[in-house]
Amino acid sequence: MPSQDDIWFVRSRDYAGVGSSLAWDQPLVVAAGTALRRRIITVVADGRLRSREVAGMAGQVAGLRDGWPP
Repeated sequence: MPSQDDIWFVRSRDYAGVGSSLAWDQPLVVAAGTALRRRIITVVADGRLRSREVAGMAGQVAGLRDGWPP
């Protein structure tokens, strides 16, 4: 299952959370001997950001995706 097919959830009440919901509609079956890998890159900023600041941060973390998963 490619990660771009994942359904996402975001939670803002009680506690903050974001992630892939791998079993949203039905169980996710992972074959024996295989692995399912996901990675979430999160940027936390304090205060309001201008569009150029957001773009700059996005550019900085974009390189973290390169070459993953190994």
